[in-house]
Amino acid sequence: MMTWHVQFVALAAYAVFVLWGYGGLINDLTQGLLFSKLALFAESSSGSTMIAGFGGTILGGGISYLLARQSNRETLRRDTEARVAAEHGIAIGVVNSAVELTNHAYTIQKMIEEALERKPPESNDLFAYVTPFITPDRPLPSFGREDLVFLVNSRRGGLLQDCLLLADKVATLDAAFTTYSRHRAEWDTFAAQHSVQMPDGSWSSEFRGKDAAIAQFKAYQMNDILTLMMKSAPVDVERGNVLIEKLHKHYNEYFGERAILVVKPEVKRSA
Repeated sequence: MMTWHVQFVALAAYAVFVLWGYGGLINDLTQGLLFSKLALFAESSSGSTMIAGFGGTILGGGISYLLARQSNRETLRRDTEARVAAEHGIAIGVVNSAVELTNHAYTIQKMIEEALERKPPESNDLFAYVTPFITPDRPLPSFGREDLVFLVNSRRGGLLQDCLLLADKVATLDAAFTTYSRHRAEWDTFAAQHSVQMPDGSWSSEFRGKDAAIAQFKAYQMNDILTLMMKSAPVDVERGNVLIEKLHKHYNEYFGERAILVVKPEVKRSA
């Protein structure tokens, strides 16, 4: 089935051919007879029929062209709106993931800092003041390839790398605290076998022989993990805060008037 474009070209060629054969188009142009012959041709039945058909084809083709162009514009508009809506959700999800990761690192940081405040200066066992906790049974926020599409589209490779780095650093910090919590639970079970309750209600543990060496090694393990976490947690928190500010700025620049997230998310700051 021919499209209106093909029909238009075919009829135009046919009209030129008929006019050429009817009076010699080139000759008429040179002798000034073209318009008189066109008038005679238009007055004839075949000429009026052809002109009417040709005019109708032109009009129909023009209308078809305008309708097709309008349809294409409408389709493009809907596709653009759908893409922007999808990227909105993805971008807000990326910002929220960065906030959650940063807050998770901040929670661990504050727990260690509060333990340091409670620890007496003469004590070397930081682990005795850091209470282990069980993290919720859900994975940490992460950034997938689909999540970072708006950064890829805007050619912000640096921000993309920062997102992946933050996720990796906080996952390492979380794994370290999970390891510490497991060691601390094992320590409590081990120490309970060597502990007695004092008159004031407190508990005192005494290790002898090989148990003393085991206790010393376990304490060293936990203190070492906490020391590493104490150094890395503030760095990870600051890295997250800087990333969140960059993401928020880029979000508003990328979406412009379409931006939904107009209030910068509240994040934790290290003291």
